[in-house]
Amino acid sequence: MRPHPRIRKTIKWGGLVISAALLSLTIWTSGWDHAWSRVEATHMSTLGVGEGIAYFRSFKLGPGLTDPDGSSFSQSLRVDPRNIKWWVRSNRGVYDRLIEVPLWTPALASHIASALAWRLDTLARRREKHGACPSCGYDRAGLAPSSPCPECGKAA
Repeated sequence: MRPHPRIRKTIKWGGLVISAALLSLTIWTSGWDHAWSRVEATHMSTLGVGEGIAYFRSFKLGPGLTDPDGSSFSQSLRVDPRNIKWWVRSNRGVYDRLIEVPLWTPALASHIASALAWRLDTLARRREKHGACPSCGYDRAGLAPSSPCPECGKAA
């Protein structure tokens, strides 16, 4: 079964845009930290981007450490660009939880999916141009255009 052309086109261009955006965000956040924190009665959660990672931190609060409005946003805290983290890190303790995902990992995954879609589309176009079956590459010279491929059985 051949994938729908719009799906492949969406994967090709969408993956390219997503990977470019994530790589730009990785470079941009290598020296900055942007975070959103939520403080509740018993715990504090922080979601942020900085030092080339996306992170989530959550920990339990002790007595008397609550915030009256419940949320805050901090940005443009200068960090050292040499502290960029390269690997996924997860830590779960009794009172805290930390998950860090480097931004280059989802960028690489979307780039690989995009590159694969570009390659498959290029191969299919090249096969159709030379009169070969777009699915298996069998030479269809001398066959009727509406007849199925003798090699794989798929309609052209």
